[in-house]
Amino acid sequence: MQVVAAMSAKVPFLRNTIMKPVTLTMPMRSNTLKERKRSNTKLQIKEQVLASQ
Repeated sequence: MQVVAAMSAKVPFLRNTIMKPVTLTMPMRSNTLKERKRSNTKLQIKEQVLASQ
């Protein structure tokens, strides 16, 4: 359970660090589902790397 709690604590932080620069540099219209999917994939990879350490 501690691992899950730690991960859920890290996820919003990671998502914010990824999404904030993107939303600042990109107009809202171009923030399409595909872009969101791509950033989610990056996030999952980051989580897997963090989990494997």
